[in-house]
Amino acid sequence: FRMPNIGEAFERPYQSRDRIERDPEYGRIACFCERVTRGEVRDALEGPLPATDLDGLRRRTRAHMGRCQGFFCGAEIAGRLVEILGDEGQAVTAGTVIARLDQSVYKADIAEIEANLALSRANFKRADELLRKNAGTARARDEAEAEMRVNEAKLASSTARLEKTVIAAPFDGVLGLRSVSVGQYLAEGDAIFKLEAVDPLKVDFRVPEIYFGKVRIGQTINVEVDALPGEPVSGAVYAIDPLVDEQGRAIVVRATLPNKDKRLRPGLFARVALVYDTIAAAILVPEQ
Repeated sequence: FRMPNIGEAFERPYQSRDRIERDPEYGRIACFCERVTRGEVRDALEGPLPATDLDGLRRRTRAHMGRCQGFFCGAEIAGRLVEILGDEGQAVTAGTVIARLDQSVYKADIAEIEANLALSRANFKRADELLRKNAGTARARDEAEAEMRVNEAKLASSTARLEKTVIAAPFDGVLGLRSVSVGQYLAEGDAIFKLEAVDPLKVDFRVPEIYFGKVRIGQTINVEVDALPGEPVSGAVYAIDPLVDEQGRAIVVRATLPNKDKRLRPGLFARVALVYDTIAAAILVPEQ
């Protein structure tokens, strides 16, 4: 087949020829070619595999690391921030309190509702006793009971709002940079910290569809990152996207990596080698 010249534009399945004619720069692909002989091609196809690949069959690709869980810890209700208990970069466990909002208004509401609830319970008790003695009506008893139930619901609602003034970590992780200060008024949804779960990490990468039948859950991956040269990390595949990408003709594979020492971070660029077969009786052949 004919290789395009460097910078030559050609039509892709998802690009129209009219678009390329209007904008010659659209869709250009730079191709870097090297002249080889037929003998070099034959040696490459028929020659032995490098010694480093004889222990298994691998598919190499690129990926980005992501966290298994990420969450903006913030206010679920509006209020003034009165206390910050977490520190930037601090490792926290699930349930650790990291901030508090002003509780004075919510506590006053609860005190008022508790007083009304005590009165409504007494009214219901009297209305029930009068009905038993045939000195009252069922309607009066039902109205007293309804008022008591309403006050109980109000108390539960106010108590829940009071509890939301205490902001805690929903899972184990590391706190990110703080985005607010003490005394600031927060609206619903305003973030205080970003919480990242860094152990384990997940890695999403793409594999061409021709390898779809060879990818399995539980297969080993070897990951290398530029930030830690020469220190590969091993993980395992735990999920495969059932949908094949129509544009790239690839499947998305997700794996997990242990990160006990917290040296890896979400967002790092990674090179992934997926081991989809192992040759037990491989013969080691030197490359030279």
